[in-house]
Formats: sequence, structure tokens, C-alpha cells
Amino acid sequence: MAGSRRSVISVLITGDNSGLNRSLEDSQSRLASFGKAAGKAMAAAGVAIAGASVIIGRQAVNAASDLEESINAINVVFGEAAEGMLKLSETAATSVGLSAREFNAFAVQFGAFTKTIAGSEGDVVAVTEELTTRIADFASVMNLDVPEAAQVFQSSLAGETEPIRRFGIDLSAAAIGLHAVETGLVESAKDMTEADKVMARYSKLMADTALMA
Repeated sequence: MAGSRRSVISVLITGDNSGLNRSLEDSQSRLASFGKAAGKAMAAAGVAIAGASVIIGRQAVNAASDLEESINAINVVFGEAAEGMLKLSETAATSVGLSAREFNAFAVQFGAFTKTIAGSEGDVVAVTEELTTRIADFASVMNLDVPEAAQVFQSSLAGETEPIRRFGIDLSAAAIGLHAVETGLVESAKDMTEADKVMARYSKLMADTALMA
């Protein structure tokens, strides 16, 4: 009788252990699957982070390269005046809202005009600073982006009248000729050279936008 009881108990314990073993095996299988999934997710996140780091690094390198190229352009275009121009670019972010690279590009873009306006003995750095500041003021008053305002001024200095006319400023040939004579730039509008016209356009443009400063 006692042996029969021990057999029954033995069977019951063995049965219980089998269920427990299966439960443990299932748990281990689930843990293994979860571990693999988590590993894949972490690997994917690592790849994404690494990719973002590469992109950011590449952008930083490109930005530095662009700035260096803009500095080289300043040196080529302005020669001895380049040092003064680069000093302006260092404070351009606070003075006119342009990065150093953007300011350098602007200065080169207007280089032919500013050197003509300054003349061989003039201060091209001072002319550039005055022009840049006025463009920034014009952009603020007229609710324009600085690059858009710069395009309007560049077109005006080149002799195009329509871009600035929509802001109520007349830079027609007749108006420029009259202004040149009245300011003593030339004695007769008929004798104006291209350089005279650029200086007269600049003078009238600055006079007509003076209230925006």
C-alpha cells in the first residue's frame, strides 16, 4: 500500500515538472525572440544615429569649405581692401543679419559697383558697409528678405528701373541725368560715362532711401 502511494506521488510530481519545464522552455523562447528583436532595433537605431552624424559632419565640412571659398573670392576681388572687407563680414550677422559667407558673397556680387562708386582713391570698404546697411534697412521697412532687397539694389545700379519703381523710386535715365547735374557730378547729362551713371544711380538711390535708415 505504501509503495502504491509512493508511485502515485511520483507520477504527480513528474507530471508537474513536465508542465513547468514546458513553461520554462516557452519563456526562454520568448526571451530569445525578444532579445533578437531588441538587438535588431538597437542596431537600426545605431545605424540611424551614425548616419545622422555623418550627414552633420559632412554639412559642417561643406560649410567650412564654402566659407573658405568666399574668403578667397574676397581676396581676389578686393586685393589690399580684403582685410577690411573680412572684418565687416565678422560682424555681419549682428549688423545686417548675414552670415560671414553670405556677406562675402554679397560683397563680391557688388564688387564692380562699389569699386566704381568709391573710385581709385576711395574707400571701397566704407561704400560696401554703407550699401549693405542700407539694403538691410530697406529690407526691414519693405518687409523683404535681405537677398531680395539686394537684388533690387543690384538691378537699380545696373540701370534697370522697374524693380525699384514699385517702391516709389524713380531711377529713369532722365531722373538720373538730372540728379547728376544737380549734385555736380557732371556738367551735362549728355556727357555721362557708364561710371558716372553708376555713381549717379547710387547717389540718388541712397538719397531716396535715406528715411529708411
